[in-house]
Amino acid sequence: MENLVLNIERREELGKGGARRLRRAGYIPAILYSPHKDDPEVPIKILKKEFHKIFSGDAEHHVLNLKLEDEELMAVIKEIQRDPIKSDVLHVDFFKVFKGEKVIVEVPIELIGEAKGVKKGGILEHLLREIEIEAIPSQIPDAIEVDVSDLDLGDTVLVEDLKLPEGVEAITPLETAVVSILSPIKEETGEEVEEEETEEAAPSSQEESESE
Repeated sequence: MENLVLNIERREELGKGGARRLRRAGYIPAILYSPHKDDPEVPIKILKKEFHKIFSGDAEHHVLNLKLEDEELMAVIKEIQRDPIKSDVLHVDFFKVFKGEKVIVEVPIELIGEAKGVKKGGILEHLLREIEIEAIPSQIPDAIEVDVSDLDLGDTVLVEDLKLPEGVEAITPLETAVVSILSPIKEETGEEVEEEETEEAAPSSQEESESE
């Protein structure tokens, strides 16, 4: 997995008021956590324009090189808080990673190929788009590829069926469905029903004669 470089700064502005002032000044407030109890969390800030320059598509799944003053750290993003209406980034949680130490991250699932079942008119349903894995930073893949070419109508791929790279372990439950091929839905014309209703509605010749 490619490492991306992001410059960060320590921040003194804490609390909601401080966060609002940072955003008005063009920064995104953030915090850097560590898996080690004796390594305290560090409040940081990132220039908004630099953050958006680096983070596009699936970049938020990458291992990052964070440059903090004269120090360089590795980290992954654990959470991005966004404005529910504007989708602006409000806050970012980073989690330090260390060489040789495993870390839990989410990576995207990419489907490749065209399923046999789809060629027969079936519907491909992509149920799981990200998978949580555990691995050392150097072994974290950009994505997990799933070849759906051999999937027929009614077939389902579970997490336990995925071919994960060496050194990568799935944290997402193994019984979780990743992709399914649904059988085509047969549309009922309703012609038979309409005919039955017509027959029921039309009086018989005997009924007509009796009514007369």
